[in-house]
Amino acid sequence: MKCAVTSAVVSTARAAVSCVTKLNAGACVQTAVTVVLVLGTGPEGAAAEAAIETALEAGGEAAAEEASTFVVRGGTNTLEQFMKQEFDNQGLLREVSVQYKPGVSVAELSQPISRYGQVGVTTIEKIEALGGKVEPDPLEGNPYHCLLSGITAGQGCGLFTPTIRNPAR
Repeated sequence: MKCAVTSAVVSTARAAVSCVTKLNAGACVQTAVTVVLVLGTGPEGAAAEAAIETALEAGGEAAAEEASTFVVRGGTNTLEQFMKQEFDNQGLLREVSVQYKPGVSVAELSQPISRYGQVGVTTIEKIEALGGKVEPDPLEGNPYHCLLSGITAGQGCGLFTPTIRNPAR
């Protein structure tokens, strides 16, 4: 029985590493469920948890940057700020300025908007899952400028908050 449990730990640890490096939220949740339900909270579960933490620390941030689908918006991104934007006839945001380019890091996307002390960060997948779209609209000195449309002000606020310190400052 010990071999089966140990192989479950190894399998779970591999799933955790895959989860982190591919940024697959579903796999991450499934991995956490596996740790709790199959391995329990004993020594084997603790070993799997340690492997997950190690994978997160060692590869998580680098993998996130590498697999970047980030969308960045300057400012505090409060609901009030989103309510000041333009809306279409369905009450959805229209042409809100954001920064996006596949494979570009949050730090690099933030460079052209360094005037903002804070930025909000989400992913293109989250925007598209809500029915939103991001269209390129490069500006002089800002090749990452895009226009976000098709989501509500509340969704925009939810996607881009909490904010972080602008890494370009």
